[in-house]
Amino acid sequence: MPGTVLIAKQGYAVDVLHRLPWLSTARVLYWGDLDTHGFAILNRFRTYFPRAESILMDEAEY
Repeated sequence: MPGTVLIAKQGYAVDVLHRLPWLSTARVLYWGDLDTHGFAILNRFRTYFPRAESILMDEAEY
């Protein structure tokens, strides 16, 4: 997909992503593990990117 960047396998290292200025203006999707760590990382991620959308982690109409 043109214009797409994938950042994978970073876990709690999400704290460094706020150093990428272009990321705050991008559409950000977060897909993490469905466990306590995955949701904790999502919560931490949203402190930097509050508009981040979680995918395949929520109860949904799928």
